[in-house]
Amino acid sequence: GSSHTMGVQMTRSCRDYGQIVRDMSASQTLVIFCLGTSEEPMRGDVDLQTLLFLSSIELPDLFEGTFVFQQHANGPFSERIFEDVTAIIKDGYASGSDLKLSNEGKEIYKEVEKHIEEPLKSTIQKNIEFVSGLTKQELQTFIYATFPDYIVDSEVRMKIQRNRVKNAISMLMKEKITASQAAKVAGMGYDEFENHLNTLKIRWKS
Repeated sequence: GSSHTMGVQMTRSCRDYGQIVRDMSASQTLVIFCLGTSEEPMRGDVDLQTLLFLSSIELPDLFEGTFVFQQHANGPFSERIFEDVTAIIKDGYASGSDLKLSNEGKEIYKEVEKHIEEPLKSTIQKNIEFVSGLTKQELQTFIYATFPDYIVDSEVRMKIQRNRVKNAISMLMKEKITASQAAKVAGMGYDEFENHLNTLKIRWKS
């Protein structure tokens, strides 16, 4: 009867989240941390893959082989992140294409957050902000300009090359990258890029 369902409810809300987190792999806790920290919804695991890739490049000693990123059609891809996301969804901690944390997922995030220290915390936060402020194409263009080997699909590469100047300018206007980074993303020398901006009468913060 009703007392029985009440009991089930109780045990569910009294779950030992600390224990759940201790039983998780390091990579799964990182994925949960990213999902909980992000204020914008994730665009599938592309955002997740990219922000963890950028973070691992910045902090190689900390990440030390946690994720192995391969070259992929659309950009750096780690099989493990894909598996972690699948497991997290299966356990009911996140759902949907934007990987929103469930209430239980949020409890687990609170537990995970206690254990994530600097410089990891701020590096991930910074990369989440960077990634979520860009369109998918701007993000791809940035990756292509910075880590060209990681995008292998020739059609994707051609599409990026066609729009790279436009995307470089929009990233610069959003103040996501500096003018010298934007020149690199555009595939131009700095002076050439500056002249191009002047021709378009674009003002920017250098």
